[in-house]
Amino acid sequence: MKPEKIEELLVKIEKIQSILIDVATCQSKICDEEESYKKIYQEIDRTIGFLSEDYLNVINPNNFDILRKWYEFYDENNLNTAERLKYIYELYSDVVNQVENHLYTNFDKYKVKSNLDDFDIIKVEKLVKKVEIIQDIMIDVATGKSKPEDEEEDYIKIWKDAALQIRELEIIGFPITNPNNFRCLSHWKAHYSCELEKYQYRRDYVNDLYSNIINPINKATTRYHSIGSSVEDFVGYLKRYLTEAQSIPSISKLREETDQMVSTKNINASSPQRKIKELEIDSNSDLTELRIISPVISTGYSSQNEFYNNRTDVVILTALPKERDAILKYLESPQIVEYSGRTFHKASIETSKSETVYQAIILCLPSMGNNQAAIATQRAISEFNPSHIILVGIAGGVPKENSRYLGDIIVGEQIVDYALNKRVQAEQGHSQNQPRYQIYRPARVLLEAAKNLPLQNWAFCVKAQRPDGTTGRVNPAVHFGVIASGNTVIADQDLRDELKNDWSQLVGIEMEGAGAALAAYESDFMPGIFLVKGMCDWADGSKNDDWQQYAAETAASFVVELLRTAPFESTLELHPQSNHVSNQEALPQSNLKPQNLVNENPVKATSTVTTKNYSGKIKISICNKLVRDWEDLADYFDIKLHERETFDKGKEARRVWEWLEQRTKLHELEDAFIAIGREDLVEELNK
Repeated sequence: MKPEKIEELLVKIEKIQSILIDVATCQSKICDEEESYKKIYQEIDRTIGFLSEDYLNVINPNNFDILRKWYEFYDENNLNTAERLKYIYELYSDVVNQVENHLYTNFDKYKVKSNLDDFDIIKVEKLVKKVEIIQDIMIDVATGKSKPEDEEEDYIKIWKDAALQIRELEIIGFPITNPNNFRCLSHWKAHYSCELEKYQYRRDYVNDLYSNIINPINKATTRYHSIGSSVEDFVGYLKRYLTEAQSIPSISKLREETDQMVSTKNINASSPQRKIKELEIDSNSDLTELRIISPVISTGYSSQNEFYNNRTDVVILTALPKERDAILKYLESPQIVEYSGRTFHKASIETSKSETVYQAIILCLPSMGNNQAAIATQRAISEFNPSHIILVGIAGGVPKENSRYLGDIIVGEQIVDYALNKRVQAEQGHSQNQPRYQIYRPARVLLEAAKNLPLQNWAFCVKAQRPDGTTGRVNPAVHFGVIASGNTVIADQDLRDELKNDWSQLVGIEMEGAGAALAAYESDFMPGIFLVKGMCDWADGSKNDDWQQYAAETAASFVVELLRTAPFESTLELHPQSNHVSNQEALPQSNLKPQNLVNENPVKATSTVTTKNYSGKIKISICNKLVRDWEDLADYFDIKLHERETFDKGKEARRVWEWLEQRTKLHELEDAFIAIGREDLVEELNK
């Protein structure tokens, strides 16, 4: 097919997207646009068919052959305006990227004229400047400092320039691809409106978007300028650092084949290769009759844990955003991750054992209830293969005179599932449903560790204030016992007392534990679920929100400090890059936009980093010569201030060395010394 015809296809795709957007935002009526839409749709479909015959693996992703179907689709799925726009912008994303790649690689008119012979380092440094401008614009728009329409023209121009330069580097052999699919700010706005609720999440997303490009380039240029290397040396440095940056498959390196779905909604109108089988459950269904079915995504990737080759140490589940935010508040540098239409967080948790650093995934359910907890737990087990799963948040407590107070922690020694419909005390009397119970046991290793966790380890770490003004005088306590779990809210003191009569050790009532425990049982997840909740009310109908924040934070503090005691062995190896999960986990980096990898398989970790061990003599010599430069070294490796404060005075350099040794990062010392201007220590290392 002639390249001019392929160009026309791209123009027509822009036109049809414009029509879909106008209809979705009520700028145009269906009756006014229908004929024009059908004509363009047929032309696009025909051209894509011709390209497919020419051995380009591309199909038409748009099943809306008439506008009425598009209207029925977004109406049926209750998509808001932002969700509609996000869907449209990402509908043709694969096709556009494949077609552009076809143009740039098969037609002389579009081929990038670039080779290593005329490689320009200054041009690479300018790429970083362009990317930084792109990021500044995206952050300003996402945080309300600028309007998309005011920045759109500049953004599109710079985005195209940066994308072309990245393509040039890719063509001449650098392991680099463009991670930014937001060709316009309207698409970016639609995305963050759907996926990134808080300004900080948006900033983190943008800052991480190009991290696998910016960081290697900066590292290579720093080394180049520090030691006066040749251009050939720079090329070698850059290729090496780009490869290392991509050695962990991150979300920017894994195409989201399911990204045509909006958020977690069940959208069934995408292209045939993206059909989704989702389990739809009535929120009032009986959990005992629920069968857990994993969503099957028909894509180029395996749904059976292809990306996660080994394990995650722990998955932390919460039912509410405020519970998730409480957990994040007590973690060091949690990172936001977007994967398969979902947004979650990951974090590294350092423990009292220097050789153990847990990798944690934090997931927030789309809504409360055992059914949602069951689905999330089953999916977490199949995708992340964790060693343990902890369900944490807030719950209704069962009062006990002079020994239990709001804000205290309850830990489940047994999780009891009761099959009761929601019953609220009413003037007409009480319903006569008979309870049915199912009992689940928690993770024993975590339960034993929790019973041995000193109060001062977690209670004194709670940052929230007690709503009753007793902060500093009253400390939260922990209560072990039976936690009742059902799919409904208990708002009746009589019902609560009825449960207590059946279970004398009842300490609390909540809505997710039984679902998570059932999913673990049906998935043969042997450790079971560990349930920790903060008491925010008494499950008696007098519910208020005063204690929710404090209760969420006490539970969060308890769980995080419990994990810091290293109650179980990690099955992961520390990866030699700070704040990243291990090679075998293959987890996405935080908050990254899915990247277009045209005609490529998912990136897998193939490179390995050799761990260097130095003699005690070299260690002593280096530490003695660092003197005050240990602070520059700590800055280079982003050692947090609170960690530095624990370093013994006069032994800071030695503590930095040990910090690196624990994380198997000693191999990075050579580059670090060059970056801080201590080339003399490089020679010392190599003796």
